[in-house]
Amino acid sequence: MAFIVQDAHQERFENLDAVIGFAGEEQKHIYRLPLRGYLERGARFQDDATLGDGAHGLGFNEYGFDALCRLVGTNSYFLQRLSEPELASAILNDVLLTGNATKPLDTLELVCDEASNQVLGIVSERFVGYSNQQFIDDVLNCLSSDPQLSLIPDTGAFEFMEAYSINTRLFMRIKSRHVVGTVTGRGGKGKDVSEIGVEFSNSMAGGHAVRLAYFIHRLICANGLIAQVAGGRGRLVHSGDPEKFRQRLHEKANGVLSGIQTAKTMIETLGEITFDSRKLAAHWELTDLLAIIPDPERREQCRAKFPSGDYAYIQDPEQRAIQKKADSIEKIPRCLGGQEALAVFDSHWRSDASMYDFINVFTEYAKTLDAARRLQTEEKAGDLANWMTSNKRHFS
Repeated sequence: MAFIVQDAHQERFENLDAVIGFAGEEQKHIYRLPLRGYLERGARFQDDATLGDGAHGLGFNEYGFDALCRLVGTNSYFLQRLSEPELASAILNDVLLTGNATKPLDTLELVCDEASNQVLGIVSERFVGYSNQQFIDDVLNCLSSDPQLSLIPDTGAFEFMEAYSINTRLFMRIKSRHVVGTVTGRGGKGKDVSEIGVEFSNSMAGGHAVRLAYFIHRLICANGLIAQVAGGRGRLVHSGDPEKFRQRLHEKANGVLSGIQTAKTMIETLGEITFDSRKLAAHWELTDLLAIIPDPERREQCRAKFPSGDYAYIQDPEQRAIQKKADSIEKIPRCLGGQEALAVFDSHWRSDASMYDFINVFTEYAKTLDAARRLQTEEKAGDLANWMTSNKRHFS
């Protein structure tokens, strides 16, 4: 029988007071449990659902279960396909109790939620216990010229936009009051303006470093994308002395905030690149473009609309493959997007479709998804946007 995996908590916040209040409550019921000690006290996997002793068992949500599967050297897809009752529990018990896990158990701790009785993740004992409440405090401190104002929602040159919580991973987005990107073209009379800011993210359950990335919000369609900060400057691993960890966060935040013009340049560059499916087809695989879409069924719906002919009229095999791929790329906006995506792609603000319009096909679709998959899609769209900007010579 498949192991029972519970849903992870997801929530969106539209104001700073709400996310501060949530983080304060969250901290009260998140705790860490040494895995080796728990097993030595008799905890076992049972009923293909929990780890514990008798009636006191901990369930696993999807993130905690994925971490468990990596620990035993398998994946969730394998264990979820088992049909024999108690087989998944037996496999997990055998691997952990015989010492065949991928990491020493005495160095690991379960991250648990007392409110839902779930295991949310598995971390090293060296993982810095950095709560989202402290994280918010430190982020606001970075944005304020006066450290005493760190919990007052006045961020000077920046203002709070929105936040998401997904399995203790907090995404907090702030936007610049002054820096915006404007895309212009021969057609249209209005401005195509994008707000620019920074997304700060932290996890209390492992699996992710603290990360800073540029966030771009295109106003004419209310879509967003996440652009990675180059060179690893936006990433901070949970390790070391907590005070030094916060000091490193401040240093990285200052560097990222001062470089926010990078995001402005990126979207204005994308707006200047005419959408050209052939040139994109010459450098990107269809599978990589479709991988931006998190829903397998929606990916297959797109594939079903791609041309099926052999393009035999094109003699050169390489050019034949590129043309077929280009014609497939042309279908993506119309098989993925709704009316809003098509309005953006054929926007009257632009004299013709740009690569920024193509990116927004994916980010408009992202708004139909739950929080976790929306953020994942916005991030992958940002990766594509970064590549296009860095390789604009391919589209000249």
